Amino acid sequence: MYSTRPVRIGPGGFFGRAIVKSSWKALLPLLVAVVPALMPAPDGLPQHAWYCFAIFAGVIVALMVEPLPGAAIGVIGVTWTAMAN
Repeated sequence: MYSTRPVRIGPGGFFGRAIVKSSWKALLPLLVAVVPALMPAPDGLPQHAWYCFAIFAGVIVALMVEPLPGAAIGVIGVTWTAMAN
């Protein structure tokens, strides 16, 4: 019923790969949102609109790679937008 084989924990074991796999999924949307936000806004576009675009791009990437359920990503995106404005 239960396996007596030991589970390896560490960089080469199951848990190490699971952490690495989930960490890039969480970092990619943040990177996509932060990089445009740090760049200057294009001419004629207010800075707060540029921040909204950066958050929107991060939310779209997060929905594609799914580090969290979609509803949680949406709530986080709306919260970030409210805090940015």
